[in-house]
Amino acid sequence: LEWLAWAEAARSAPAPPADRATADRPVVAVLVGPDGRAAGAARNAAGRDRTAHAEVARLRRVHGSIPAGSTLVTTLQCCRMCAARWSACAPPDLAVGYGTPDPGRLAQVTRLADRERWRGRAG
Repeated sequence: LEWLAWAEAARSAPAPPADRATADRPVVAVLVGPDGRAAGAARNAAGRDRTAHAEVARLRRVHGSIPAGSTLVTTLQCCRMCAARWSACAPPDLAVGYGTPDPGRLAQVTRLADRERWRGRAG
């Protein structure tokens, strides 16, 4: 859960000035490699591009393939769009963890649900 604490800290950090007016939710996605080291993070930028949720923004920054044994850590449960993108690109053993369940109807049952290894608490 130390990665989740790192993601929460990144989420609570002030956004760069150019993003303050455009970011609609303070969501962060972190890809953790099989060695346990964070391999980079991305913030939600859906205010500028409706498809640039944090998870998709992180996936766009992947160079090459995602190593087997990796973990996707997010501050908010993945919606269906993000889950479908990661499911299509990630190795079958990708683990997923999130800090806050997303109450939205698009996050209830996703392609990543069977990969979720831990969940945060609502509220």
